[in-house]
Amino acid sequence: MIIKQFVLSLLLVQSIALPQWPSFDLSSVPSSQFQERVEPFTRSISFMIGSPISSIHIDNKRFHAGVSYGLAVDMSGKGFGENPLLGFPSLNGSYIVSDNLNLNGSISGFNSGKNMVQVSSYGFDLMLNKEGKNSTDLSMNFGYLDGPSNFRCRTIHSRIIKKVETRFVPINFGFGVNLFSAHISLVSEDEIPSTIEGQTNFVFIGFNWPINRWMVGTQIHFHPNTVFFSFDVLTSFR
Repeated sequence: MIIKQFVLSLLLVQSIALPQWPSFDLSSVPSSQFQERVEPFTRSISFMIGSPISSIHIDNKRFHAGVSYGLAVDMSGKGFGENPLLGFPSLNGSYIVSDNLNLNGSISGFNSGKNMVQVSSYGFDLMLNKEGKNSTDLSMNFGYLDGPSNFRCRTIHSRIIKKVETRFVPINFGFGVNLFSAHISLVSEDEIPSTIEGQTNFVFIGFNWPINRWMVGTQIHFHPNTVFFSFDVLTSFR
């Protein structure tokens, strides 16, 4: 237990200390490279606003709430920011409608330069099949980012999840797609795109650890140009 708590504390400290808040100042990006350099940034942002929390049932209770910290790493080397690590925390909630359906939601907000950024998302987890303690789920999440004067982003995050109860910890893994659309409002003498859209296919794996009344979850999403980590701490209400 001591080792487990030490590892979780170390991960949390590293997540908070190393990344920076996303900067939405696009004025420094050369027009000739705008699409090439802003698209990796948009892909990272879309993962952070669209990825749902770990799907966890605690004590068969219907209400779950907690905090999450998402961290995206741009692996392409083409982003316009100096730091490829971007991250921010969020508040999350989940309501267990039935044995096979969860409704999820999250909110977040932070300052970026002169902008107050608001992030929200909602979605569901639907159990498609169950064999003993193992199951196959469909997850769908819709994310929104508003606030910056020149950047707004919408995303749809969909996954097929295989949940397996092991001898040590529950494991989630699967594959999915992240669709994103960013609207750019930037005055420039040269022509720049008003919309950046894309699709990111990914695979992922996640682990859950029960600690007293809390459940700690981690997820890692893999794409050749982006890796997304999330760290969730949840508890049940009722």
